[in-house]
Amino acid sequence: MIEIKRNVVRANGINQHYRVCGEGPDMVLLHGWRQTSYSWRKVLPLLAPHYRCIAPDLRGMGDTDKPASGYDMRTVANDIHALIEALGLRDVYMVGADWGGLVARRYALDGLGALKRICIVDIVPHDRIFANFTPTYARGAWHYFFNAVPDMPEKLVSHDVRTFLQAMFRPKYHNPADMDEAIDEYVRAYSKPGALRGGFAYYKAMFEENVALDAETPDAKIAEPVHCVWGNSGGMGGPFDVLEMWRSVAPGVTGRGLDACGHYVHEEQPDALAEAVEAVGATGRRAIAVPTNVRKQEELRALVEETKRQLGRVDILVNNAGTNPVFGPVQQIDERAFDTIMNTNVKSMHFLSNFAREAMLEHGDGGAIVNVSSVGGYQASDVIGMYSVSKAAAIMLTQVQAKTWGVDGIRVNCIAPGLIKTDFAKALWDDEKILKASTVDAALRRIGLPDEMAGAAVFLASPASSFMTGQTMVLDGGRRL
Repeated sequence: MIEIKRNVVRANGINQHYRVCGEGPDMVLLHGWRQTSYSWRKVLPLLAPHYRCIAPDLRGMGDTDKPASGYDMRTVANDIHALIEALGLRDVYMVGADWGGLVARRYALDGLGALKRICIVDIVPHDRIFANFTPTYARGAWHYFFNAVPDMPEKLVSHDVRTFLQAMFRPKYHNPADMDEAIDEYVRAYSKPGALRGGFAYYKAMFEENVALDAETPDAKIAEPVHCVWGNSGGMGGPFDVLEMWRSVAPGVTGRGLDACGHYVHEEQPDALAEAVEAVGATGRRAIAVPTNVRKQEELRALVEETKRQLGRVDILVNNAGTNPVFGPVQQIDERAFDTIMNTNVKSMHFLSNFAREAMLEHGDGGAIVNVSSVGGYQASDVIGMYSVSKAAAIMLTQVQAKTWGVDGIRVNCIAPGLIKTDFAKALWDDEKILKASTVDAALRRIGLPDEMAGAAVFLASPASSFMTGQTMVLDGGRRL
């Protein structure tokens, strides 16, 4: 049986209580409001065989000190940084649920220390919540405003902490019975002197102090890999597109929602969460961003060279750049628009593939190139005609590349998506007539989603398609049947 020990460390001027267990690379797990480090009790034994797990009580909560001030995200992130330094942790994998996820966000944005990766559990940045606030969501988020009122919440709640916590917990569990075994501990923790004030103080800092922190660097991005896990039934996956709401600050974010799971993923589905945390941690993946104008050959070559410099070699290329600046009859396409479409959709694909091929030849292990075309390459359009011409060219370019480069062990295949719900195609799926025409005869009776294209790209880039080259996979929901 895994033993979970409890200790206290003095860091950033306060006594921080934490739970610790396991051996291996360092992992810090941060809880949210209404909970404490006790909330990780089901997950810690699952992760302990793989990680040294440290789960602190955040400032103002649990058995950590409860000072009168310092509940903005920067101060709390500095608490965690000081704890990490005091315990001698290195290359930390940080997991944060609810407010703990926002502490991890601020920790990364402020560059307080090298993190290996970040896992966010059922929370989205508050600026995105308020930008997408609706009356329906407001009914379940009334506590944002109640908790932020000076002094009053503590006075109203202190006489019956249990009833208040139960009322707050219950709607956010998929199965409220999951709350029952933990409620006594949370009542104990939030009945301690200063605990209600400490928890409410996070919301008092939400509307001004934390907004000011974000305003300091509005375009800041998290450098570390970020993975999200959320609940679809009572959690953030109900009202929000979780990944989309994280992309502004973490462009490469990945993740998935869990059905039959509410807000408290670590208590409701600990096995699924631990599996996700371990899987992301085991990949050791690293991503880099190289800004590139695909219509400039020198930047295409620089993209390949920088990839080799930072990652060592090139094994896979996905040509996904595309544009269509004209929506209308083909006779409206002037020379500038013609060149823009063909240079972006075809010429860049040709030259970047050439440069990637050269890099693949250097290591001699072959490689895989995936070109992204469109069903428009097979079917003429009266509103995006030149786009269709360029995508037909991409299909043939794929076949020519495959026939020529197969001798070098380089496979080249193509994906031809139908109408996909992207910002790029919004003019199409936002038009009721076009949307109906795209779905009425389709076998699946709907348009596609971006994530549904990813599996095809992974397949074509992986050894699973090792005997496949020169082929185009049509992903249109069965419209061409």
